[in-house]
Amino acid sequence: MKAKYIGLLMGFAVGFVWMWLGFWALLFVAVAAAVGYVIGGVVGGDIDVQRYIDRVRRR
Repeated sequence: MKAKYIGLLMGFAVGFVWMWLGFWALLFVAVAAAVGYVIGGVVGGDIDVQRYIDRVRRR
């Protein structure tokens, strides 16, 4: 299993723990999953952060 998918699952797990605390749980779970996906992609080497930083600096 790729690291970004493990990150996605971890984001969902954290989101479900916090889900019991309020109405905005669905939004929080989606954001937590997206953050987990990105962190997993960076750790797994599938997402190159330096490429995006270079793109922002050129503008």
